[in-house]
Amino acid sequence: MSSSLGRHTARSAAWSVGSQAVTVAVGTLSTAILARLLTPADFGLVAMVVAIIGFGELFRDFGLTNAVIQAPTVSRAEKTNLFWVNTLIGFSLTFVVYLLAEPIASYYQRDEVARVVRVLSLAFLINGIATQPRANLVRDLRMRAIAVVDVLSVIFALILSVALAIAGAGVWSLVGLQLGRLGMTLVASVIADGFLPGLPDRSTNIQSFMQFGMFSFAARIPVFISMNIDSVLIGRVLGAQTLGLYSRAYQLALMPTQQLTGPLSRVMLPTLSRLKNSTDQYNRALLRSQSIMTTIAAIGYASVIVFAAELVRIFLGPDWSGAVPIFQVLALVGLIDSANNLTYWVFISKGIPKQHLYYSLIGRPILIVAVVIMVQYGVTAIAWTYACWIAVAWVFGVWWAGRSTDIPVMTMIVDGARTFLMSLVLIAVGLMAKDQLDYPAVINVIFTCLIMLTALAAIFAISPAIRRDIRNTIAVKDYFKKPDTRVARVADYTNQ
Repeated sequence: MSSSLGRHTARSAAWSVGSQAVTVAVGTLSTAILARLLTPADFGLVAMVVAIIGFGELFRDFGLTNAVIQAPTVSRAEKTNLFWVNTLIGFSLTFVVYLLAEPIASYYQRDEVARVVRVLSLAFLINGIATQPRANLVRDLRMRAIAVVDVLSVIFALILSVALAIAGAGVWSLVGLQLGRLGMTLVASVIADGFLPGLPDRSTNIQSFMQFGMFSFAARIPVFISMNIDSVLIGRVLGAQTLGLYSRAYQLALMPTQQLTGPLSRVMLPTLSRLKNSTDQYNRALLRSQSIMTTIAAIGYASVIVFAAELVRIFLGPDWSGAVPIFQVLALVGLIDSANNLTYWVFISKGIPKQHLYYSLIGRPILIVAVVIMVQYGVTAIAWTYACWIAVAWVFGVWWAGRSTDIPVMTMIVDGARTFLMSLVLIAVGLMAKDQLDYPAVINVIFTCLIMLTALAAIFAISPAIRRDIRNTIAVKDYFKKPDTRVARVADYTNQ
């Protein structure tokens, strides 16, 4: 990796991770406040609609964001044409979903769903306009600008939604949360990017972008269905109250992985795309990324699972205790998904969307059928279905990506499995310690943390590979140091 690219990558990582920390804090605060002002049924009602809206959003993007990020060059005329394509798709979907509001409400047997669908259909148009400015910022690794956009958006959405909830708006405060963030993201992204499109240029061909986007889009369809069919079925079969518990547990459990992989994806996808012709540097960067992501996830999710009851009580309140077992199982999904995301990076950065499509078409239908079968056994059974599936999908995905690329398949699987095993040991030690302690709650938490830290120290002393993973993770802090140190660390990133 060149020093200029290394410097840009390191600075981008620093800004992205820093902004994500703020975003997580604001998002967690938002969840904690709204969970006390609203009911599980309110959250369930919006979750019903978001699952449907999300599927339309898949069509709206059409994989064009990834097409722009991985392209060697993008001219101004191409950006202009892509902007109008995204805007047209967004407008069309807003119109179609608005018309489908009544059928969607009929499916859920809830009349109020129609009104929510009509308002949230505006999300397609807003996102359609924002897609190209946002993609430009990501492609150029302008993570400082993206950081400002993201932070402003979540703060604005928090203020708007809490104000609406206090005013007694109920479910509409959650609608405001969704549209408020999207609206501020649009405005801030346009200002930050500074790109003003002209009229469509018929002489400029964007067929290559459309082809890449088509395969990327097609691959995401089974992924999206498999990850959202649970909400659609739970809302229909088990009702809004149960869906509300499940959706909050899902968000709380998957938030750490999403917040970790989000900023890293924005940095690593364009960076890996530039390294794809340098096998050694690419593989070293990929392995280092997996080491950092899985180590953070392993330690973090071990703590999350052990202290699930306390976390649910703190962030959601005492009325949400039914979400605890769901939360614990879904946390296992988040743990394994921290490694599974790297497979997606390989497919996109290596420019092989067809293989991503085939991989999705093989594995995702199995998950969809399993969820359809397991919904009758309750939400915890559905959570276990996802946990079992993602463990198998991770191994299969790495192997499948290795069929078309020269990534180090066995090294990735062994390294990931070792880190997951460490997490399971910490979980077992923590749960046993917590079960045996009989002190006041705060003392129990402190003693359990100390016992888990002792177990981690023992693993650190015994395993050289774990020591390397933890040291790699700790070294991330140097991204926030002075520029010359950051450059040195990025050189280490590709040379280890």
